[in-house]
Amino acid sequence: AQTYPKENDLTSNIQLAIDNDAVGASAQGGIGDKFVEEGKIDLLGKVIAFIKNNGLVAGVGSHSLEVTKASEREKLEPDFYFKTFNNVDYNSEPPEQIAAYMKIVDKPWVAFKILGAGNIKPVEGFKFTFELGADFLNVGMFDFQVKEDIAIAKELLENGIQRERPWRS
Repeated sequence: AQTYPKENDLTSNIQLAIDNDAVGASAQGGIGDKFVEEGKIDLLGKVIAFIKNNGLVAGVGSHSLEVTKASEREKLEPDFYFKTFNNVDYNSEPPEQIAAYMKIVDKPWVAFKILGAGNIKPVEGFKFTFELGADFLNVGMFDFQVKEDIAIAKELLENGIQRERPWRS
């Protein structure tokens, strides 16, 4: 579940996800960005702790790589990172910069905004993202695109992806 904790209420929105049987949760990317930008990384740590203390898998969402770096530096110990990734500068730093940092992170990485708001074809975006190290893809699509996008991902994975970063799950 993507959650929306607020500085003055970190848990209510996460509790809603818990009450609806979520198995994992992360703070929405803009929230992670805001907490780190404002020097309030401790709030992100409290969000992660609350999620984990309730038995869920805890993630950190962000558009900024600085959130991932700060989380690692401060040893917040999320179970995964949920990070934007594309090569059209759509709410994402240069992909090579992200991939280089993620090579040293020993946690699963879910990449999102990988098609750059429709500017990248699925086959190109999926291949590029997997090759540069993402373990999972979160892809926005219409209902009529689901079958084709699954087929594309399945074919890419069955044919093998050449990547330097080991798969993490």
